Amino acid sequence: MAGIVRRFTVVTLAAALGLWLLPGQAGATTPAPATPSNFSVKLYYDNGSLVVHYYWMDNATNERGFEFTENDSGHIVIRDSNDFPGTGMTDTWWFNYEGPVWICAKMQAYNSRDDNSKQFSGYSDKACARTPAP
Repeated sequence: MAGIVRRFTVVTLAAALGLWLLPGQAGATTPAPATPSNFSVKLYYDNGSLVVHYYWMDNATNERGFEFTENDSGHIVIRDSNDFPGTGMTDTWWFNYEGPVWICAKMQAYNSRDDNSKQFSGYSDKACARTPAP
């Protein structure tokens, strides 16, 4: 009888704390990716086209991509990069911007929840840059 009482107490405590998982749910939730760090932006011309180049430290190992929120001379633009290179310093870029511009941006990593909706990391620090003289 003592074993039944202990089991009942543990199950009741787990349910009360929200720790109860059905067998199909155990281990099914993917943690959010780690927040990127050391985020920076550089603007430059390449073959007559203005390039916006982002650099950051990828601290996640479970991301599916990255989302960049840009303030492009007063216009908010959200860009998605489906690169998931793993951890370490990495970069991506977009070109064919019309200059002159200034860019301030922040970014976050994302992966998918069980329902395929995006699950985001925290935001990186904001980084800004201006168009260089041609």
